[in-house]
Amino acid sequence: MKIIVAKNSGFCFGVKRAVKIALDAAKNGQVYTLGALIHNPPMVQKMGKKGIVVIDDFKKIDNEIVIIPSHGISPEVLKKIKPRVKKIIDATCPFVKKARDEAIKLSRMYEQLIIVGDKKHPEIRGILPFLQGNVIVVKDKSELQNKSIGSCGIIAQTTMSENIFQQVVLKASKRSNEIKVINTICDATRKRQTSTLKLLKDVDIMIIIGGHNSANTRQLLELCIKNKKRAYQVEDEDELKKEWFKNFQKVGITAGASTPPWMIKKIREKIQSF
Repeated sequence: MKIIVAKNSGFCFGVKRAVKIALDAAKNGQVYTLGALIHNPPMVQKMGKKGIVVIDDFKKIDNEIVIIPSHGISPEVLKKIKPRVKKIIDATCPFVKKARDEAIKLSRMYEQLIIVGDKKHPEIRGILPFLQGNVIVVKDKSELQNKSIGSCGIIAQTTMSENIFQQVVLKASKRSNEIKVINTICDATRKRQTSTLKLLKDVDIMIIIGGHNSANTRQLLELCIKNKKRAYQVEDEDELKKEWFKNFQKVGITAGASTPPWMIKKIREKIQSF
């Protein structure tokens, strides 16, 4: 059985940076992250053993060192935790901050701001409180109303599908008398989607590695399915099933931006053992 790993797989710059920040901070004692630092449960669990503890309720914080996760947090939450902490370390991805800054600017300039993304995602929840005026979040073009929307600005969640973003832009452009588009999809997301598409042509089956709570990993799975390729998403090697690979000669592996290199290695070794 031949196993091929997509060229751009695993940790992106923002995730690698956040993990380093957290590990460095934990060298001096236990630290806390307000929500998961990244969307990869096996990696979060491994960091927990090194003293990086996930906490979901800021009211439990009492004079601790707190790390803001890579997806960022809202200004309201930041304001509430400041009096309760010893120190705040910001591990927000620079590309998420850039998307937030562009969103703020467009929300002030146009009648409406359209954000292409998941309104429940931490990145979007962290951006929305900064904005003013008429703001809507759509997951795809079907959620864009069939009526005139005047002047509008459009940005994307950094982990959004390029194809879905362009579809929303096209539909919005037909209903707006003035439109400003700023593509805030992270380059790492784009590269992972492109290299996955390229690999699809050379393999019989795809394994997508990443947290089930990871938006960019889910986009990779959907990309494979849309292109009619048999594909499965797994968080770790224990989720692999031997029968998936029966009668297949070439296996492709791709991984979301929060997937550590050691997990890709584990998955590859487990498949090889079959």
